Order: sequence, then C-alpha cells, then structure tokens
Amino acid sequence: MDRAGDGEARSVWDARVISNGGAVEVPGCGGDGVVPVVGISGGKRRRRTIGRAVRERWAREVVAFLKRDAVVVAEDAESVHQARRAARRLRAALRLYRPFFDRLWAGSLADEVRWLARRLGVVRDLDVVGERFVREGGSLALGPIHEAMEANRRLARQALAEALESRRRRVLREKLREASRHPWLRGELSEPAGKRLRRRLRSLWQRLKAARDGVRLAPGDEAYHEVRKRGKDLRLAIEIAAGDMGRRKALDRLDRALGRLVARLGERQDAVVAARLIRELDASLEVGREERRLAVEALVARWAEEVDRVDAEFGRLWRRVRRSARRLFDR
Repeated sequence: MDRAGDGEARSVWDARVISNGGAVEVPGCGGDGVVPVVGISGGKRRRRTIGRAVRERWAREVVAFLKRDAVVVAEDAESVHQARRAARRLRAALRLYRPFFDRLWAGSLADEVRWLARRLGVVRDLDVVGERFVREGGSLALGPIHEAMEANRRLARQALAEALESRRRRVLREKLREASRHPWLRGELSEPAGKRLRRRLRSLWQRLKAARDGVRLAPGDEAYHEVRKRGKDLRLAIEIAAGDMGRRKALDRLDRALGRLVARLGERQDAVVAARLIRELDASLEVGREERRLAVEALVARWAEEVDRVDAEFGRLWRRVRRSARRLFDR
C-alpha cells in the first residue's frame, strides 16, 4: 500500500482541491501552485502516470460530491436528484480506480457512500413515480392511490432528513475530505495512465457484455435493469477517464451510444417501478378497489406498452454500442 504516491514526495502531492474551475492546488509546485485538471470537455492531454491521474481525478470527484451533498435538502427534489447523481459518479470513480486503491480503504468508503446513495435513491425514485402518476394518472378514482403515494414520499423524505443530520453522514464527509488529500494507493503507479485506464474500461465493457448475455438467456425486468446499471457504470467511467486517454473520437462515439441505450432503459425501468408501486398501493387499500380497477388496469397497461417499445428497440441500441466498443477495444 502506498499512501505517498508513485515516487513523488508527499510534500508535492499532498494536494488540496479548491474551487477554481476544477483545478488542484498543490503546495510546493511553484508559481501559483495550481495545476489544471483536464476534463472530458477538452484541453491538451498530458502524458502522466496512473498514480498522478488517479490522485487528481479522485480529488476532483470527491470535491464535486461534497459540494452537492452540502446543499441537499430532503424536501427539494432537484437537490436530491443532483446529490444522487454525484454519489453515483463518486461510486463510479471508486469502481474505476479499484485496482489502484487499497481494498479495505476503498471498500469502507464505498459502503458508506452506498448507504447515503440508497437513501437518496428511495426519495428520488418516489419523486419520479409521483411525477409520472400526476402526469398520466388523472382519473379521480385513483385519488386514494395518490394520497398513499404522497404518504410514502413524506416518510422517505423524513428518513433522508434524519440520515442527513446523522453522525454517520458527518463522519462520511470527514472521511471523504481526508480521502481526497491522502488516498491510499497500491500497486505499480508509474505506468502511463492511458494504458491502465483503457484496460479498466475494457473490464467494465466485459461486465456490460455479460449483463447483455443475461437478457439473451432470460429476458426480464431484472436482466434489462442490470444492463442499464452496467451501461451507466461504463459511461461514467469513460467521462472520468477520458481526459487521461487517447482515442477521443472513439470514446465519444461509445459514450453517445451508451447514452441512448441507458436513457431508453431508464424509461423502461421507470415504467416498471411505477406499475409495481401502483399495484402494491392499490392492493393495500381495501376501500374502493372495484371502483379503481379499470383506471389502474388502464394505467398499468399503458406503461406495459412503453416497456414493450423499449424491448423492441433494445437490439438496435445494443448493436450501436457493440460496434462503438469494438472500434475502441478490439484494435
């Protein structure tokens, strides 16, 4: 395990990330002490070691998460959404850089970020279903289901508010601040960043292909959802790693293809979750079930048609992803 880095002195790379356009302030660098962090959007790519790349990119992702986490309010749907996205991206960074982090250290951080992400996710999922229900479930007969849904949302927000005020969350923020300054690194860190990161992306691509095989063998909601999750993992990894790699056009092409696939599978999953929740809430309400029956069946049928449309598009969307991935990884 190497907490000091890949041969550079700790005094140089005990970095403090500051809010300065995504820059990293590095004591002892000379000048203003600021080294630009190259992002996916452009800038001249520098040749650097994987150790340096991991340290800079990781610090940036932690700071982005802490900023979103600092302003999240359980009652504010947009702040919950943005905090969940930041948590997902931080988990993607932990996954991408897993071979370069101490396993126990990274595993502990991942567990705690997952704990908070799940509480954000419960609220966000209910917000999405609630918005869909208001938009598409206008029948008066469905009023009791809407009231029950709002009660669930209030409970979820309350649980999230308690988590945000908890000691566990405060400790997590402190751990992340320390982790941004002193990541526990291991292994050979002097190799070129591009070479190692391409290997990591190829590994995530293999996991996505395995999920696709699951759809082929046993098509169903869980199998499609697994493809979506693995696709998001790979897409986020591309966004994080792109600034340290070549083949920018090939990466952009794969990113766009994954974006289309993940977006449509996200719509599919929203429809599946909404239909499942509506059925559960309807079954929990004894009074007026017969009056609601036709309205519930019509709404669920509409969402089932949406699922069928995505299933029909899946093959075409997957072929685009596969072609883009082969251009990147098979050459």
